[in-house]
This record gives sequence, C-alpha cells and structure tokens, in this order.
Amino acid sequence: MGGRLDRTTTNCCKGIAAMIIMLHHISFRVSNLPVYVKPIWYIAFPIVGFFFFMSGYGLTCGLLQKKNYLQGFLSKRLLNIIAPYFIVAITWIGLEIIWGGGQTPVRAIAEAFTIRYIQPLWFIWVIIAAYIMFYAVFRHTEINVGAYGFTSITIAYILISAFVNPRDEMYASIIGMPLGILWAVYERKIDSYFEICYLRKEIVAIAAFVILFIGRLVLSVAGLDNQLLQSVLRNIITIAFIVPLVGLLKNVRIQKRFLIWLGTISYEIYIIHPFILYFFEKETTEGKQVGNLEIVLWTIGLTLFLSSVLKVVQDILVRKVRS
Repeated sequence: MGGRLDRTTTNCCKGIAAMIIMLHHISFRVSNLPVYVKPIWYIAFPIVGFFFFMSGYGLTCGLLQKKNYLQGFLSKRLLNIIAPYFIVAITWIGLEIIWGGGQTPVRAIAEAFTIRYIQPLWFIWVIIAAYIMFYAVFRHTEINVGAYGFTSITIAYILISAFVNPRDEMYASIIGMPLGILWAVYERKIDSYFEICYLRKEIVAIAAFVILFIGRLVLSVAGLDNQLLQSVLRNIITIAFIVPLVGLLKNVRIQKRFLIWLGTISYEIYIIHPFILYFFEKETTEGKQVGNLEIVLWTIGLTLFLSSVLKVVQDILVRKVRS
C-alpha cells in the first residue's frame, strides 16, 4: 500500500468522476426519471470532493518533491483553469450573438460568466480561490504548518458560508482539498496505519460512509436539518467517501485506455457539458420538444467530442503563451 498514488489509476478515476458529474447534471434536465437512477442526484458532492482531494494531494506532492515549486505557480495553475473556460465562454458568446435569435451581447456574457445561468461553473471560481490560498499559505510557511493553516481556513470558510451563502455546493465538499494536502504530508503514517488489518479497516470506512450518507438523507426527508448541519454533514460524508476510495486506489491499478483518455479531458468535460445542457433548457423553454434520450445522447456525445477538441486547442495556446 505504500508509496504515492498511481497517476494513471487516479487519472482513470477522474474520468469516471467527470462522467458521473455530467450524468448527475443531466438527471436534472430529464423528466420522469426512473427511481433506480435517482441516487445519482445525491452522490455528486463527495465526487466533487474527490476532485478537490486530488488537487490538494497533487499540489502538495509537487511542493514536497520539487524545489522552487511555487515559482510561477499561480500563472501556470490559473492559466490551465482559465484558458479552456475562456475559450468555451467566448465561443458561446459568439454563437449566442450570431444565432441566438436576437440575443444581446450583455445577456450572452452574463450567461457565460455567472453561476445564475451555468450553475456548475461555481467550481471554477472556488478552485481558483483555493489555488490562490494554497500559494499564499505555503509561500511563507513550513509545509506542516501550512497544511494545518490551510485546513483551518477551509473549516472557517465552511462554517461562515453556511450562515451567509445559501449555495451550499460552493462549500459542501471543499474539505477534500485540505484532506488531500494532509494526506500527502502524512502519507507514510497513513499507509502504515491502513497496512495493519487493511481489509477490516476498509470495510469499516465504507460502512461509515454508507451510514452517514443514508443518515443525511433521512434527516433531510424528516425536515430535521438546517443549513449548518447539512454543510457539516456533507463535508464529513465527503471525508468518509474519499478515505476508503484512496485506500482502494492504493491497492489496485486501472489501465484502461478509454478511462485514461477520459481522465485527460475530465476538466474539459466539466466545463463544457453545462453549456450544452443550458442550450437544451433554453430550447424547451421556447416550446421546442426535446426528448429525454436526445438530451442524454447529444449531451454526452457533444461533450466528449468538444472536450477532445478543446484539449488540443488549449494545449497549443498554453504552449505558445509559455514560450
């Protein structure tokens, strides 16, 4: 179980996670959803937490292994986040102005850059803030101190946001990032702990996740929850989801080419599919009939195709900017 997480395996998991997030968002656009599919409504936040975990884990591994890791950190990291999104947003704005049936430039820009219209894009603003905070915290502190400092700031953000921000997705799984940081810092100790009676501890961890997950749903249905309780529970459930998942990934290797490919375009999948779903939402709002199967197939097909194209374009542009 010792050693760092296998990059190829985690890349495959990121691809799977991106597809689940897309299916989660599709499920809100599909009418008469079968009962057996509805659990996908509730599983998205710990999966997003896994993305945060991998960000925190990867950044900290880089910090531990490379000298001057933070030199040029923000320009490199933010460029990888912002560049593909701006390509998508500008393309959307252009198409809306040209073929949007009288769409004004102001409305097209608002659609492309505000959470009100393209709701899943909250992740971009949060991960940008997290990168800036990571740089600010670790720039002038020892790694151990920085890890606890980042964790403390994140917990404070969760608790404060629960009182002032009704959009709980913006802090429901952010605990994954400091968890990834702490895991990278104390990986040897964590590995040593799980190596003893690994299977028993893995089963207990999975059971804890299931119990917490079902318990949250019961509280929600019974009306015995509030914003603060839900926020705390969601982040605890995120931890309970990530711990056994990482334990499993330490002991398996996934080498499927299709999943590796999905992993390389996971971020592009995340930022493109909301625009396609919003297009279908506008079509149905205007009275056009769009079937459930059409929404599912077109969204998945167009997202994968456009994500591949975007990845190529992005890589070319980023190389030119950095050179």
